[in-house]
Amino acid sequence: MQELRLCPKCSHLRSRKNQNTKCLSVNLATGAYKCHHPHCGDSGYLDGKGQMPTAPKPRPRVRLPESDMPEWAELIFKARGIGKEVLKRNNIKANHKEIIFPYYRGGTLVNAKYRSRDKKFRQESGADKIFYGLDDLKGQVECIIVEGEFDKLALEEASLLNVIS
Repeated sequence: MQELRLCPKCSHLRSRKNQNTKCLSVNLATGAYKCHHPHCGDSGYLDGKGQMPTAPKPRPRVRLPESDMPEWAELIFKARGIGKEVLKRNNIKANHKEIIFPYYRGGTLVNAKYRSRDKKFRQESGADKIFYGLDDLKGQVECIIVEGEFDKLALEEASLLNVIS
């Protein structure tokens, strides 16, 4: 009996629309598997437990704007007492409709949270859910946990770097 599954070697590398295309055939009787994608061809046998290795989560496709922050976003941070140096250090960006808070783990972008002008939030779907400011805890002995990104940035403005939200 054969079963089709996602390939743990190549499915996550494909375009978003093709990531859920099942290309790996598994013989449930023998445990043999083979990927039929032309650029992969991975094959082998399931482990003794009948489990396939799992594919890593795809990285979010966050595009941080290169341009300067729009005036409407600058005013929001200014009203909260958050200066440009803190924004630059945290790589905070904005476009014409939302502020973008990038989430890093070990210096790698793993997620982003977006705040629209009308105060609605959204995050990248399928991305890792981690604390905002996680990398700032490296080498710290204590940690302060706050409610949101703005609170974390405000405390950083007050010279507290061991803060996450």
